[in-house]
Order: sequence, then C-alpha cells, then structure tokens
Amino acid sequence: MLLKLELKKIWNPKILLFLLLAGLLFGFLFLEQSLRYFPNGPVAAAQYQLMELWTEEYGTQLDEKEHADAAERLKKELGVTDPAVDSDALDEYAKDSGELQQQWAGALYAYDIRKDELKSVLKNPAHTTAQKERASYMLKEDKKNGIIPYEVPQHATEYWRWVSVFITLSVMLLLAPAVTRDTLTGVRRLQYTSRRGRKILRTQFSAMLLSATGITLVELLVFGVLYLCLGPWHFHSSPINSFFYGLMYWFDLSFGQYLGCILLIMVLLAAGGAGTAFFFSCFSRTYISLMLKIIPVFVLLAALGAKGIGWLFSFDNPMNMMTGITGIELYAAAAAFAAGMALSLIALKLKSSVSDKDTAA
Repeated sequence: MLLKLELKKIWNPKILLFLLLAGLLFGFLFLEQSLRYFPNGPVAAAQYQLMELWTEEYGTQLDEKEHADAAERLKKELGVTDPAVDSDALDEYAKDSGELQQQWAGALYAYDIRKDELKSVLKNPAHTTAQKERASYMLKEDKKNGIIPYEVPQHATEYWRWVSVFITLSVMLLLAPAVTRDTLTGVRRLQYTSRRGRKILRTQFSAMLLSATGITLVELLVFGVLYLCLGPWHFHSSPINSFFYGLMYWFDLSFGQYLGCILLIMVLLAAGGAGTAFFFSCFSRTYISLMLKIIPVFVLLAALGAKGIGWLFSFDNPMNMMTGITGIELYAAAAAFAAGMALSLIALKLKSSVSDKDTAA
C-alpha cells in the first residue's frame, strides 16, 4: 500500500507533462535530423543500398572469392571486357555511371586497400602499442571484412548518445523531488514520529528504483521503435569492423551486439543518475538547493553519455583517445552506476539513524 502511494507521488502528472513537452522539444532539436535524413544524401543512400544487396548475396562478411565475384559483376554492368582491368581500376570506368555503380567500385577499392590501412597503423609511431597489437590481430585473424555501410554505426552512436542524455535527464527530474517534497511540506517530521514512518525511506527508495526502471524502459521503447523503423537492424549480424571505412574498433562485435553495449551504457548512466538524485533529495530542504546539487551531476553524466557513446569502442572515441584505456566508455558508465548506488545506500544508512533536522542541507 505504501509503495503504491509513493509511486503515485513520484509519477506526478505535472512532471510527466513537462517531460513529454521536453521530450518533444529535445527530439526536434537533437534527433530530427537523424530521424528524417537516414541515409543522409544520395551517396549514403547508394552505399546503404549496396551493402543491403551484398549482405543478401554474400552474407555478413566479404571474402576474397566473393570480392572477385562482385568485381566481375560490376565489369559486366559497366561493359568492361578487358581482362587486364582489375578492381582497383573500376573507379575510372564507373565515374560516369549511376551512384550505385560508383559506390560499388569504391567498395571494391576499399576492400583492396584495407590491409594497407591496417599495416600503416603498425608502422605509424603516432599509434599506441595497444592500437598496433589490435591492428596486427585484425590482420592475422581477418577481422576486417564486415559488410556494413559507414553511416549505420555512425548514425547509431549519434542518435543514441542524445537519447542517453535525455533519458538521464528525465530520470533525474522525475525522481529528484520525491523526498525533498516531503521535507518541504513537513511530512518528513510526521513520518519520524512513528516506527513505520522512520522506515519509509526504504519504501521510497524501492519506489524510485521501480520508477527509474519504468521510465527508462518506456523511453527506450519509444526511441527504439523510431530508430528501428529506419531499417538499420538489417545489419544486426554484420561485424562493425568493416572494409568500407577506415575506422577500427577494439572489439569484434556484430552491429546488434554493438547496439546492446550502447543500451547497457545508457541504462547504467540512468541508474547512476537515479541513485544520485535519491541521495541529494534526502539531503535537500528546498527545490532550489536540490537543483543546484543535481545539475552538476547531470552535466557529468550527460557528458559521459555523449562522449562515451560517440564512436563507442573505436580508436577515435574521445574518452579512449584521452585515457588510452580500452573499454573506458563502459568502465566509466559502470563507475557512475556504482557511485549512484553507493550514495543511495549511504542516504538510507544515515537517514535511518539521524533525524531530518540534523541531516537536511
């Protein structure tokens, strides 16, 4: 019964209306381009169409035999009969053809030079030892031939990093006022006059965890449906380490697994935000003091989401480039989660032993 009442207090219609309006504004400002323009432009559309065609005919990876077959098919389409013309030279023949043929020739050329790109990493003193070891492994194990267009992982990280920011914001805004509201209205003092009331904080914490889970799942469902309607799930089995672009990733993941890692980071950050919001809500007498405390935390979590998910697990990820730690994006999100849960437990411990008057700030 008490849990139900606490959930009702958290799911305040005014806050929900505000979050709905904020979501619409946020989507218009940060997500509209991603949703409206995918693939973005005729070149990207041709690349996407080509990779769709190749996954249907060759599977999720392109080997040497399939590369040769693709080159022969393009020669026939372009009317090239000279057997001396190899895939490197097809760019010249395709430049006056349609966009699809041009991208076809470009993909064949990209496949041919992928080994050279990886070998250049081994020779470049600007790359770290770990990066050289990764490039060497990709060459040795042939982990470089995934059939997936450049824009699919790029678009995914761009879209979901902004979704991560909004989910963290909505979780913190929904949960933060819960305990502070009781302090502000004098309910907290009344609760401390009874044995059951002194334990209400555990119920409130449970209600906040349920609410954080609920709003996160709802928003992931809404934004996920919008994203999947664009069609990128077609490449869910394709390795993200592709020959079609020069980016290199630290892990051998399929695109579906890559999306799973993105979602995991988002959930960890949202949970960390929920725990932190609960902590500061317990130790704030007014909404103003509460906002002053949680805004810096939100900025930090938003930065972790935006920077961590952007080009996640690649050599070019900002957090990886700054620290040199492989997987730092996931470690940072896990640390945020652990910190939020630790702060929640601290609040529960302190509030169970001291009065509201002694602890609120």
